[in-house]
Amino acid sequence: SEKLLKIATDFYIEAKVGRLRKNVVRLEKRTDSIYNLLNYKTQATRQDALLLLNGNFANVNEAINSEISQRDKTVLTTIYGELLKNLEATKASLIQETPTVQIVDSPNFPLDKSETKWYMGLLMGAFVSFCASLLYFLVVNKPAKTIL
Repeated sequence: SEKLLKIATDFYIEAKVGRLRKNVVRLEKRTDSIYNLLNYKTQATRQDALLLLNGNFANVNEAINSEISQRDKTVLTTIYGELLKNLEATKASLIQETPTVQIVDSPNFPLDKSETKWYMGLLMGAFVSFCASLLYFLVVNKPAKTIL
């Protein structure tokens, strides 16, 4: 019975937040790949800056390469920041929407029998009948006023 409860709970949670969990995994992969590209571009920008400082006037493309590399790094930094922001928002939404299932009472089989003895049932029925008839005679069936 606990195994069935575990399966039902997992199915319910997956149905409730499965889409958000897939989005978190997708955003984490994308953020990691942009982070790796950003690291690569940082190294490339450093190499281009070193070549620019070389001072060789025969190669005029070094300034252009350095500027393109710097621009790519800036774009990747912006994209990485936005992806990180979206990832954190999606994680917060996932935490907020994940239901908490708490087992209040674990099922016990076979169920305990709770029967009332026949004489207790008869005694309770007689008491309820007495109270109902007393209420009827006191409230509903008022005696008529006698005139003297």
